[in-house]
Amino acid sequence: MKVLPFKIPKPENNSLIYQEDIEVVFYDKLHQHDEIQISLIEKGKGTLLIGDSIYSYSDNDIIVIGSNLSHAFKSDKNTHETSKMMSLFFTESSFGDSFFKLKELSEVSHFFLNRYKV
Repeated sequence: MKVLPFKIPKPENNSLIYQEDIEVVFYDKLHQHDEIQISLIEKGKGTLLIGDSIYSYSDNDIIVIGSNLSHAFKSDKNTHETSKMMSLFFTESSFGDSFFKLKELSEVSHFFLNRYKV
């Protein structure tokens, strides 16, 4: 399966991008982007393909996807209910070049950089 490069649309001077997806089916094409993605599945269920792993997701799950990791949300198509996902996108340098090098973040910076968690 081919991974699509994806550009998150953002105004020139914005470091953070907030996006709400309210759909029956989330964007389901395998894609990747430079931004780190933190998403809250407020309502919905399905399968998340990320890297070489497959996970289920459902209401109230929080998902963190590292920069340039291929992923796709495969919503459960057996429902006609609307799904809702709220996402925050940012790059490693969105908060300055040394933000993730701060001593206070030494215990968690590896969580965001080049990794994913479900």
